[in-house]
Amino acid sequence: MPRYSKSVLLVDDNPADRALFGRDLSRLGFEVIQTGSVDEAMAAIVGGRVGCLVTDQLMSVSGHELASLATGVRADLGIIFLSGASAPRLPIPEGTVFIQKDDRAGLRNAVLHCMKGWRIDASPE
Repeated sequence: MPRYSKSVLLVDDNPADRALFGRDLSRLGFEVIQTGSVDEAMAAIVGGRVGCLVTDQLMSVSGHELASLATGVRADLGIIFLSGASAPRLPIPEGTVFIQKDDRAGLRNAVLHCMKGWRIDASPE
């Protein structure tokens, strides 16, 4: 299984969704940091441990606000909006990927792509 130098940060205010998507991403070999707190999310981002931010688009602090804060600190951070809505709340930041929560395969593929630059070994998948 490939190894990565950074973690995936999963931010969602719904604990059941965090558990479901966190489990899916962990099975791909990622270290997944899960939180419903923007403060905890920003601490992980500022600490440099995160390569990809997966955030619910609609929370008490919106995914848009979190993405703006995160990219202000780390321009190299990949961002994926995850939402139960059928379409993104516009406008989404440039380079941000939108995935519906019911598209779990799409989420896995988007995170694999997002984390490609943080892969530290060349073992076959």
